[in-house]
Amino acid sequence: MIKAIGKALATEIPTLFSDVIYCVRDGAKFTWDTAAYGVDVKTRSLGYRAGIEPNFGAVFDAWKKRSGV
Repeated sequence: MIKAIGKALATEIPTLFSDVIYCVRDGAKFTWDTAAYGVDVKTRSLGYRAGIEPNFGAVFDAWKKRSGV
């Protein structure tokens, strides 16, 4: 479990998702990148690639599939 600091958050935050995604901004366009050099990311849902459309639906769908929901 992740520990939270302060009284505004609960003492423990559940780890429902295990993805850490790097967001890239090019002008007004945002994309996700899970293969960037020198960046610590973790992906179970999106694979390792650059230029991913920022869509949480893909992450939720993969999570649902793994959890049997």
